[in-house]
Amino acid sequence: MTKLEDNIKKLPEELKKYIYQEYIEIQLFYDKFKEALDSEESRSLNIVNIYPFIPRILAKPKYIKHLLIKLYCFETIYNDHKIKRKKTFRLMNNGQSFAQCILMYLYH
Repeated sequence: MTKLEDNIKKLPEELKKYIYQEYIEIQLFYDKFKEALDSEESRSLNIVNIYPFIPRILAKPKYIKHLLIKLYCFETIYNDHKIKRKKTFRLMNNGQSFAQCILMYLYH
């Protein structure tokens, strides 16, 4: 075991939980979302892989904050759909429109 691992084991549980929730959990979630964004379906503008992520993203301010930094189109889409309450694709529900906008920005 390395010295770093030994030091991590000595940390109080509350601190370990905080570090996990504020840094590791967010990155793991982003990695899964990025994988869904990079899928063949997403490149074909099919929201099937990213749509399940949208409610989770919008429910957690820390995910929103992370995506504002990592995904260049996220701020525009978030402002239109959540702040201005103006969805782009009228025949879709708000979450579907949100997901479709992401794919259109990335791949159209």
